[in-house]
Amino acid sequence: MPYLLAVLAWVNTHPYFAAAILWPVVTALVTTIFHSRTPSEYASRPPRVAALFKLLAAVGVDTPKLVDGLKLAAGGRDPAERATGLVRAFAAVTLDAPKAIEALSQLITGRVAPVAVMVLALTLSLSACVSWQQAAKNVLDVVQITCLIAHQDLPDSDAMKVCDVVGPFIGPARDVLASSRATSARLAADASARAGAARCVAKEPGQ
Repeated sequence: MPYLLAVLAWVNTHPYFAAAILWPVVTALVTTIFHSRTPSEYASRPPRVAALFKLLAAVGVDTPKLVDGLKLAAGGRDPAERATGLVRAFAAVTLDAPKAIEALSQLITGRVAPVAVMVLALTLSLSACVSWQQAAKNVLDVVQITCLIAHQDLPDSDAMKVCDVVGPFIGPARDVLASSRATSARLAADASARAGAARCVAKEPGQ
């Protein structure tokens, strides 16, 4: 019992190291006991249960694959075959992304989907997310531009502070302020010229 308490205390004080040690051990034990070794064994299980064990094998240690790879590396007939065994053993302890995507799709839908279909779906989802974020960014830019125009009489730094303009938007914000002030000055000059012309016209009858 004291030994167990000491282990739990170490895990509590070193969670990242503990995870790095425990994750391979736990996934190795799970895949040793539960991971399907043949297609018929895989098909005999409920789809989501089989997918869960496949996912653990893809992101953790796939013990059957590791053992097969080490056997081939140790007993291969030629260097090429032994090298193939080492590659399989290495793949068994590293992330298998296609297998993980396939397992996730089956875990979510309860059906086996080709990896290419899942990759396409994931790509489209990411593209939609990026498009949504870009649209949100564009809306924010419009709000900032409107705010800058409304506060163009302030110094640049004060206007940017009011309109929450920071980082890479400072340069474009200066351009917006300069353009807005130039436009306002031109409109004011035109209005002054029209007012002067109107006063001249008003004086003519009395001259």
